[in-house]
Amino acid sequence: MLKKMEIALRKFLILILSGKKHERKVNMIPKNSVKKILLIRLNRIGDALVTTPLVSLLKENLGCSIDILADKKNYFVFEGNEFVDNLFVFKKGLNGFREFVKNDRKNRYDVIIDAHDDVSTTVSFLIELSRAPYKLGLAKQNSSIFTTTISRPDSVKVHVVERIASIAKAFGIEPKRNKLKIVYRLKKESEKNAEEFIRKNMSGNGYLVGINISAGSDARFWGIERFIKLINYFKKFNVYIALISAEKDYEKAQEIKSASDAPIFMSQKFNCFAAMISRLDFLFTPDTSVVHLASAYQIPMFGIYVKFQTDDVIWYPYNSAYEAIVTTEPDFSNLEYDSVIKKLDPFFRANYKPGEIK
Repeated sequence: MLKKMEIALRKFLILILSGKKHERKVNMIPKNSVKKILLIRLNRIGDALVTTPLVSLLKENLGCSIDILADKKNYFVFEGNEFVDNLFVFKKGLNGFREFVKNDRKNRYDVIIDAHDDVSTTVSFLIELSRAPYKLGLAKQNSSIFTTTISRPDSVKVHVVERIASIAKAFGIEPKRNKLKIVYRLKKESEKNAEEFIRKNMSGNGYLVGINISAGSDARFWGIERFIKLINYFKKFNVYIALISAEKDYEKAQEIKSASDAPIFMSQKFNCFAAMISRLDFLFTPDTSVVHLASAYQIPMFGIYVKFQTDDVIWYPYNSAYEAIVTTEPDFSNLEYDSVIKKLDPFFRANYKPGEIK
């Protein structure tokens, strides 16, 4: 009941904001007027990762200072990114808005960017509170709060990376596909952690297949027996196998290991998780942020996806080799092993090159 009231209130607030037209409207933002940008990207890890191509595109073409306002759930995606000058974490509640106003007044941004593909009540209020002369975002229900909007590409036809990158058009920058790359930087400590796991569990060099069993929702857990069968499938080849799990799925991973003898890689730190992904030669995963790491490190990936009650393009790895199987049901209950293997097998064989290991 409370959740429904919260949603209704947010819709009401958006309605109020959408009726408030910004006095200044401009089609293009002059490049020479841009010295400092604040880009807002809240929400989840995957949301942050698919925004990184826009950040690098702006930095390389404008050469200006770019600050990021992120969420406590995703700020670490931008840590170590050479295209980011300053990183701030938004705190929920009144204090978060106060800190934002203080930072906005102090830094005197020329442009504030809403990098969200959909409407966010919180971000809409932040945009309204900012004194930046240019307020930029995709054309959505809250378009009236912006000085400049870019037509939102069709989500049924256009990948989310390209939709977000289209914001750069406001500066006269054309986002070309070959220039859009997911950026995520690893820490040396994390790389050592991954290397140590490989040394401990693999004797010598070899082709390494990673099987990630974890996703943000239990609806995207494929099932213990199916993962055991999958490991047995890969054992037909001359490969090493790493079972990759988040902490919440560790008991499930242990059960899979007991029947397959596949070593488990688990870490509470996303950077360590990413370092392990970067060492793979092939990845099998449900739809989760790991998909975008495969893109960042050019790892061939086979994904299993839920596409329930939506026509939007799935968030497949951008600009890297992939194959996927999609269910239109709300979970993986009826996504049978045989149907997955039928699609996986030719893709894996095409990418399996044991002589070209990392």
